Amino acid sequence: MKFWLKAREDYYRRPPVTEAELEEAEKELGHKLPKTYRKLLLEQNGGSIRFNALRLRKRPIDGNFFVEFDHLRGVGEWPGILDTAYMTEEWNLPKGLVLLNGDGHTWFALDYRNNRVEPAVSYIDTEGDLDFVLADNFDEFIKDLYIQEEGLYFFNPDEEEDYKLDAMPEDELISLLQSGHFTKIKKALDNLFYYPKNSITENYVLNLLNETKEKVQDKIGSTLFQYISFQRIKYDLPIVNKVMDELKKHPNVAHYATLITEFIKEMEEAKEEQILDDDEYEVVPYEDE
Repeated sequence: MKFWLKAREDYYRRPPVTEAELEEAEKELGHKLPKTYRKLLLEQNGGSIRFNALRLRKRPIDGNFFVEFDHLRGVGEWPGILDTAYMTEEWNLPKGLVLLNGDGHTWFALDYRNNRVEPAVSYIDTEGDLDFVLADNFDEFIKDLYIQEEGLYFFNPDEEEDYKLDAMPEDELISLLQSGHFTKIKKALDNLFYYPKNSITENYVLNLLNETKEKVQDKIGSTLFQYISFQRIKYDLPIVNKVMDELKKHPNVAHYATLITEFIKEMEEAKEEQILDDDEYEVVPYEDE
């Protein structure tokens, strides 16, 4: 796999590193670096990578199932993994990390807190009070790096006062779902979940889960979760249950069903405890024609 971008000028690339220098860095850090990471550093000592996003499989961040990730730190300082001790103190980060990427409050790090031999890769946001494992090891982490072809748009309709979709006719929705083109399918899914109809379009969505590539399966799961978590769609609609049942059958996207189930449980518990009134649970108004 071609990993490094090989840019002529690269702020994050450090001078080439030797095996002996890697061993010295490990002594300074107090941790043995993962074999794959060491191999990448011997090829190029940090820098911009050929990817711009990381797929989030364990949980979303701000309702999104990907996060921007476009470089990896090498051995050195300003920036480099040898900044870890200083940054840990400066930003009040947990001990037992080696910082791979980040700035200020938000960091990606090798996490040795629970396993000093094979570290996980974790995400820490001190301002947002987030600290969770992204991948169980470095190899799994780099498998989830990919190119977000349509740009890094983070879905949050609550921050967009003019966020509005016009309802599509059913025949147009079906045409887009059958197109085989990711952008068109994405447009149809956004519209379908924005205006959740009990119609033949449900069958096309279920067929997509069974017959298409993981990229579209992932979009179906993430879109449904986003609309539920942003309270844009009631979670007791038939289409929600049908899509969730189908998601559970596919290992690559089953985690969306788990996340949706956990969110629904939290919402129901909040209502029972009268933390959340029914009037506070608002969705986009929709009336069948």
